[in-house]
Amino acid sequence: MTDMSAVLAVRDLVKEYPGTVALNDVTLELRAGEVLGLIGENGAGKSTLLKIVTGVEQPSSGEVLINGRATKLRGVGDANAIGIGMVFQEQSLIPNLTIAENLFLGREKALTSFGIIRRFERRKLAREALDRVGIDLDPKTVVEDLSFVQRQMVEIAKALLIGESSDHPPILLLDEPTSVLEGGDLERLFSLLDKLRSEIAVIFISHRLDEVLQVSDRVYVLRDGEVVAERAPSETSEHDLHLLMVGAEHSDDYFVSERQRTEFDAVRLRVDNLLVEGLKEPISFKLHGGEVVAFVGTEGSGIEGVAKGVVGILDRASGEIAVDGKTADIRLPSDSAALGIGYIPSERKTEGVLLSLSVRENLTLAYLDEFATRFVVSRKREKAVTREWIDRLRVKTPGVEVPMRSLSGGNQQKVVLAKWLLSDRLRVLVVVTPTRGLDVGAKVDVYDVIRDAAERGVAVLLLADTLEEAIGLSNRIMVFRDGRQTASFNAPPDKKPAPLDLVPWMV
Repeated sequence: MTDMSAVLAVRDLVKEYPGTVALNDVTLELRAGEVLGLIGENGAGKSTLLKIVTGVEQPSSGEVLINGRATKLRGVGDANAIGIGMVFQEQSLIPNLTIAENLFLGREKALTSFGIIRRFERRKLAREALDRVGIDLDPKTVVEDLSFVQRQMVEIAKALLIGESSDHPPILLLDEPTSVLEGGDLERLFSLLDKLRSEIAVIFISHRLDEVLQVSDRVYVLRDGEVVAERAPSETSEHDLHLLMVGAEHSDDYFVSERQRTEFDAVRLRVDNLLVEGLKEPISFKLHGGEVVAFVGTEGSGIEGVAKGVVGILDRASGEIAVDGKTADIRLPSDSAALGIGYIPSERKTEGVLLSLSVRENLTLAYLDEFATRFVVSRKREKAVTREWIDRLRVKTPGVEVPMRSLSGGNQQKVVLAKWLLSDRLRVLVVVTPTRGLDVGAKVDVYDVIRDAAERGVAVLLLADTLEEAIGLSNRIMVFRDGRQTASFNAPPDKKPAPLDLVPWMV
């Protein structure tokens, strides 16, 4: 039975979609003043559960209870009105609005007199909300000018503001809030949760199991839409939690190092004197076929600007790019794609997929001409190739025609990878944080795909999610700090540098 004193509970929750059961008889509770960890592989049902709790989705059966009372949530507005705020993994702020406008979006009426918004009061309240999460930003700053980390903290401030409108402790739902946080930013978030623990109740989703054990009071484990375990952090371990998530033992060689190539093909990509936004001085480098080269650096180091400059997203102030020895005129992403340069962006939902299109349409979009005869696309061939890659990458989907938005984040990422890899025309793969927000099993699948690409002679430029990932996957590592390259390390499979070897060149 569910504890009726819980601030939030779900009881016997079921959610069915055509061809799949996302949640099956899920019962759990969140108590005031606690941080509840929620873990599971991609597609286990975590995001579906939170969508139901926030009113985005309706359950097929079962109940949501607030303070012991069954509650019907018909939309996000209903959830916000009773003090439920959520920080989404892919973020939900509106880029062209200011911080203050985003924080009070939909609640302007309380700050309006005679039809005019009291902007000074709104900025004052926004400043107080930002202070609460310990971030020093001007509320008049436009969100698109913020870094990903700064936007994440604004998201948390917004969720806390929403939670204050209730007559019970605010309920804060955090979906992968630490996926891009490292070092001081990570500690700031954990300190904030400790500081607010007595005032709020938190559901914390993360694929970083060490973090879940560090911050949670209890942990629920989901697998295939069902709760398979509830554990106290003091009585379990990362290894035990992973076994509960996947139902089987796993290899510790996440990075599939035995498949790392040590001999390479000719130079695939040559970059000479490249200067783009984020760099303070030009850089030059070469990538050979079959080689994985990782760029590492802290926020503001310039590495993402290099990746975007290579594929034509950012304009080059200077520099020359050559593919297979031929100078390339890359001004737009379509130019780089035509030359066989694939790009896996960090923010897949906004840059990597078209959520309203089907899995098939997304997967074949980059090389649509390969499925056409006399300008007519063969849907039969599209479906066959899509099914092949779904099986190969173990994409969890009820079919090839379902919209991309119905897939979990990890399965969407696999489709983004597949859309480039399905063609032999791929020469260079630029990969930016490919495993952000993925569970261990999905990460290994992604690593296998990167190894597959290298084996067939593709040159891989990797901006990894962690230092361990950069070191484990790469043949060579280039380190950046403040817009400049500061060091380079070889990383053969039998002699990898340690993270501490790299850190002094990063900070």
